[in-house]
Amino acid sequence: MLSPASTILLMAKRSKRPPTRETFCKNLKSLMERRGYSQHELSRRSGVAQRTIGKILKGETTPSVETADKLSRAFGLNLWHLIVPNLPDELIDNPNIEKLFNSWMVADDDGREYIERTAEREAARTGGGGKKGAV
Repeated sequence: MLSPASTILLMAKRSKRPPTRETFCKNLKSLMERRGYSQHELSRRSGVAQRTIGKILKGETTPSVETADKLSRAFGLNLWHLIVPNLPDELIDNPNIEKLFNSWMVADDDGREYIERTAEREAARTGGGGKKGAV
């Protein structure tokens, strides 16, 4: 299994990234299936109209930032989770990701460089492998 830092680093280095709308839709569908949420249930939990959710899932509309944030919070996630291509289970179920991100944000330049070097070293050590299971 990759460390959270390695997972983020590998994802950031992917050269080809699918369109954001496609990624958002795919991740939303997958999370709904994983949690067993119908459109009605997601609407109830998020406060987003069921009709809007249906249009998003069909790719007929792109959600506003506010709508996307409401949808992500219905799953207990941050907005950025829904736009990560091939969202791995580790990013959904690991509270350390937020901790890692916050640590990087408050670190000075030397601290950030250390975190990044550590992530790169770990990714190289594991060969970029690790636990599969993308959402």
